[in-house]
Amino acid sequence: MKVLWKQLGIGIIGAGRIGANLAYWLSKAGWRIKGVISKNNESAAKVAKLIPTGVYNSLTQLLQKCDVAIIAVPDRVIFDILEEICDYERTKVKTIIHTAGVLPATIIKLAGLDYAYASLHPMASISGLDTKKNPFANIFFDIDGDDFGVSLASELAKSLGGEPVIISSDSKALCHCADVFAANFVFACADVALKFFSKAGISEPVARKMVKGLVESALKNLFALGSPEGLTGPAKRGDINTILIHSFAIEDEELRAVYDAFTDYLFRLSRGESRIPRENTDTAGENGYR
Repeated sequence: MKVLWKQLGIGIIGAGRIGANLAYWLSKAGWRIKGVISKNNESAAKVAKLIPTGVYNSLTQLLQKCDVAIIAVPDRVIFDILEEICDYERTKVKTIIHTAGVLPATIIKLAGLDYAYASLHPMASISGLDTKKNPFANIFFDIDGDDFGVSLASELAKSLGGEPVIISSDSKALCHCADVFAANFVFACADVALKFFSKAGISEPVARKMVKGLVESALKNLFALGSPEGLTGPAKRGDINTILIHSFAIEDEELRAVYDAFTDYLFRLSRGESRIPRENTDTAGENGYR
């Protein structure tokens, strides 16, 4: 039996960065957004006016109007929402989807809710509501859940212009950890680089351009040549003397530990599982590390 997906009424719980954009762009894609509810009534009213749809102050009223509830709230709040839904005996809802990155869809089932379920997590950095450029276009969504929930979430992702990637619930945390490494840690690395450039006497505008150039060239090498072939720098060369000079130059012990850990990883990436021979550095040249 063919499911007429866009005939399903959708209720959006949460009108923050993810919820507001989902409500707006799903509506633009032809889905029936039956209402929005949020602790921030101003945000809910703003996106509801654009669709247009209703703004609800009562979760039970929203759940009586929609077939699908999408929970787009911070991870720590999801359990409170699920607990509240458990208290309702009568709802129209048949499917619950959450957008959390680290939590699997199975938390919906474990909460005691007998609905189809899924998680739909956009693998991108989404800022505020953007009504001009679709923030979900050409991005990946990691999806897990039961058969119906996964099918529905996949249709939602494709309608948003994204590409669904089906994963197991057991791998959800690791997948989200990968997101953090790829999308978040680059900010930390760039921030440290800017601080070091500043300490070296380089103005912030120039330092920002320098960091931008370094990041862009590294990404270009990564996707053109792969890893570790596209890697450059002292760890790739096995330049122990330079690595030690860097390490001694970093005054902050925590940052030095981070530098050492990343360098060790890159060294192993380039040469298999070997670790940097930090002891007996006098023989570094003889061992081919210069």
